[in-house]
Amino acid sequence: MVDAVVFSGVLSGGRPVETITSTELVAIGAGVAFFAIPVILGVIPGIIALCRYEAALYKRLSELQPMVGIVRAIEVVEEGVHA
Repeated sequence: MVDAVVFSGVLSGGRPVETITSTELVAIGAGVAFFAIPVILGVIPGIIALCRYEAALYKRLSELQPMVGIVRAIEVVEEGVHA
């Protein structure tokens, strides 16, 4: 995949691999990292936070349901959201 992207024309302008200098390779790598690192640092923590929120929500709902009816459980959760 790296060979197809870097050396077969997408990032190298279609030139043969022998004509790409090491400076250009470093610049291509830095450009890819420049765009990939913020995505990785933003998306992965967001997914983790969403999973933790859902797990806490379902745990709280499972604790409320046996004590009161499902309607009351939803009301309690809504009150917590608005508080």
